[in-house]
Amino acid sequence: PDRELAELVRTGRFDLIAISAASSTDPKKVERLINLIRKGQSVPPIVVGGSLLSYAPSEVKKLGADLATNDAAAALELINHPSDADNTYTRQWSAPRPSLTE
Repeated sequence: PDRELAELVRTGRFDLIAISAASSTDPKKVERLINLIRKGQSVPPIVVGGSLLSYAPSEVKKLGADLATNDAAAALELINHPSDADNTYTRQWSAPRPSLTE
């Protein structure tokens, strides 16, 4: 299923990719999925949400997502401001946004 999803992302037109990860989800599986999706191409912002953010916050930072949040508005903000994908509250995980896991 991961390869099928990655192929769908490569051939489709999406503004955002949202991945829901439960606390029982192995963070490494989510990381592999994100790496597979990003492999050799430009993709829309990838957002990870779900209880994994509370269950394993230190692991969430390693996943390679553009944003980790359970706040849908924060995720949609990436669509409205795509230039922020390399800015304060995404990849660097450092901005004081309340929706980020710390």
